[in-house]
Amino acid sequence: MNSVLIHEPSNSNLSAGENNITGMNAHTMSESTVESVEEPMVWEEQGEYFAKPGTETVLVRTKKYLRTRNQKDKKLCTKPIIMKTCGMEIYESDNTFLPLHIIQRPESQFHNIILNDNDPNHFWVAINLVLSSMKCASCTFFLYDKSDVPEDDYGKFEELWDAFINGTDEYRNSKFKLYPKINGGSWLLRKMVPNVPTILGQKVPITYHRGENYLELDILCDKNRIAYGAIKMAYSASTTLIVDLNYILQVDDEEELPEIVFAGVSLVYIDLTTGTKIESPTEDID
Repeated sequence: MNSVLIHEPSNSNLSAGENNITGMNAHTMSESTVESVEEPMVWEEQGEYFAKPGTETVLVRTKKYLRTRNQKDKKLCTKPIIMKTCGMEIYESDNTFLPLHIIQRPESQFHNIILNDNDPNHFWVAINLVLSSMKCASCTFFLYDKSDVPEDDYGKFEELWDAFINGTDEYRNSKFKLYPKINGGSWLLRKMVPNVPTILGQKVPITYHRGENYLELDILCDKNRIAYGAIKMAYSASTTLIVDLNYILQVDDEEELPEIVFAGVSLVYIDLTTGTKIESPTEDID
């Protein structure tokens, strides 16, 4: 499989009226299949390579924590993830450039879907995890449908989100937080990647691409000495791992509460050697 699109097919394992999401090869998709994702759905069960992440172990900041800065004053996240996870694609490049700004690449199944989405309530987020030493990347696409988020349940998130997508890179780097969890794999790997939150922009380089209706984050995951060792180990063992990646905008004062998981994905036995090969840098595309 070269890349995967999450969409809404039929599934005989579900009862009538239920939806399931699964993976499909991008290069064998028909036009009707592409059209079927005009209204993206979050999956209900595990598909090939990807699944809904667990958030039951994610600790978020509380009013008491902001006053005490004591870890025991955090609480488990109980609110559902805001954004719908619509799919993931894997890419490979040669030694002269990296797979960056995926939304602008015609090879991406989401290129036309995102650029032609005129719904004012829709905003797309692509989180592109780039392994520069391996010349590959996995890019996950999320849809923020503002019409589907109950304002009362999520407090000031909309204000915080607007500040994030329209802010400076310095501000974005102070807010974008990853809460990882590795299931399976060696004890050493789990030790190297603890189940604790990390402000990624303070650890590794992130390039932000802001479009009219999207924000893409290109994260150079292995541009950190400690991270490089863990990623190199995980790369060789990726087909035996399940990795939960939950994304949070860090709350720094009480007016920004509640802190929530805004997007997430679970990588399930992912094979990073099966990516679509791209032949030229994104900036060379007309």
